[in-house]
Amino acid sequence: MNTLVVCGHEECGAMKALSSGESGDDVLIPGWLSHAHTALELVEKRGKKPSDPEEARKWQSELEIENVKLQLKNLRTYPVVREAEDAGRLQVIGLYYRMSTAKLEVIDPGKPLKTG
Repeated sequence: MNTLVVCGHEECGAMKALSSGESGDDVLIPGWLSHAHTALELVEKRGKKPSDPEEARKWQSELEIENVKLQLKNLRTYPVVREAEDAGRLQVIGLYYRMSTAKLEVIDPGKPLKTG
């Protein structure tokens, strides 16, 4: 069986750029981040990014995890991915790497977020 992994990570610069609206001088980043705007919208519906640094870190982690979930959902819209997964030829999994603890978490799109 083949495995397709979507892995997000803590302190992701791309997600920081998305949430701040700043992508620097790189002309490719805005197009690349366009796939993650829905994740930002979902997280912002729960609350804007806090000013407290610790709460902002948790909010950022929530965005990073939500983006992994979104990209898993997006991948499954491709017939070739969906058919291979349904037939058991492909495993699609989401992971989130917490650099602060060196732990890797499995992300299940159907379960609530754990951000602490």
